[in-house]
Amino acid sequence: MLGSGTLGDPYIIQDANDLQDMNLDLTAYYELGNDIDASGFVFTPIDLFTGQLDGNNWKIDNFTINIVGSTDSLYYGLFRRMLGLIKNVHMRHVVIDMQTNGSYLHACPLAETNTGTIENCSAISTINFDANNATGGTGRGGGITVINEGVISNCYSIVTINGIALTGAGRVYIGGISVANDASSIEECFSIVNITGETSAVGGRVYIGGICMDHDGSDIKKCFSFGEISAKTAAVVSYTYAGGLVQDNYGANTENSFARVKITTEAIAGRVYNGGFSAQNDDTITNSYSTGEVIATGLGAPGGFCGDDGGGVYTESFWDTETSGTLISDGGVGHNTFWMKTQANFEAAGWDFTSIWFIDPSWNDGYPCFQWFRDNVLAGDYDTDTMTELTSRGLIPAISPTISPTVTTLPVTGVS
Repeated sequence: MLGSGTLGDPYIIQDANDLQDMNLDLTAYYELGNDIDASGFVFTPIDLFTGQLDGNNWKIDNFTINIVGSTDSLYYGLFRRMLGLIKNVHMRHVVIDMQTNGSYLHACPLAETNTGTIENCSAISTINFDANNATGGTGRGGGITVINEGVISNCYSIVTINGIALTGAGRVYIGGISVANDASSIEECFSIVNITGETSAVGGRVYIGGICMDHDGSDIKKCFSFGEISAKTAAVVSYTYAGGLVQDNYGANTENSFARVKITTEAIAGRVYNGGFSAQNDDTITNSYSTGEVIATGLGAPGGFCGDDGGGVYTESFWDTETSGTLISDGGVGHNTFWMKTQANFEAAGWDFTSIWFIDPSWNDGYPCFQWFRDNVLAGDYDTDTMTELTSRGLIPAISPTISPTVTTLPVTGVS
């Protein structure tokens, strides 16, 4: 590999073998020198990485994990435990198919556990997992990470996740960016999701959030989610919780965020909490909104903004009563679509349209949108695949900037 692994002379990654060889020096500095085609390469997750990887806005393409019939607990992403810095890395055509009879299954594209910093990264992925175990059976799938105990900023995922755990404990936990956000932060991120989770185990749990499933003692700021979430249980004792942005806002702060996610829950018994923004809230949600349709089949009454309030605080947070299909919520204030697309109403509520929000009929279907997101689009920070997705969803007008890699000059000397 070219370079010496220092800040001034980083190792230059030019192919999938170089990418895997980060395992040989976990404290070094690395950069991508070009797009990486990972087709057919069998990766071992890079573990306990404390160095730095700068992708220079190049892509890692066709990253694949395929594990079937394992009896072990599985913890998979490009990185296992990441304690350093990853920036400007974009993963495309990621396909993860995992099945285990072990106790735990964790699946994501980038870093299974992040205790460092992930910034300006993205992943377009399909993740399928099956976590069946006679005594255990817990599956977790995330669009960027599984567990975030650090910082994730200016990142996004476009992800399809199908998770099942039909036997044993029967627990399915899914998040569009991260499954868990513990004593950490997610800021200026978005997810476009198509998520399904299912269990038929007695006592089974399906918990899903558009940005994260478990938001505990942390911050989420200026984030949004868009798409569809479906959570299904089929036992007399079960737990079915789904929220457009977060499943549970517990001991946490969420502010200046929105969810435009259709939520469907299906259950025959047990506890069912379904909310356009949050399934459960025990803490603070400020200057946020949701618009997604909320549907509960068999059991449960969905909430337009929140499904179950555990003593939370809602400050100037709203839901669309027309698009959600309900006038009921355990938190927030409901308004019709016209009200939700009128800037003066939000300004009167104290929302910041100077530096955070804007409203334009050609962006986000006329609902409040983020200035940081508009700036990224207009600066050409998103590639063609992403722009196509954003346009098809009505999130942006029909414009066509594209992401540009930072050209890396390869060093003359290096080590192999």
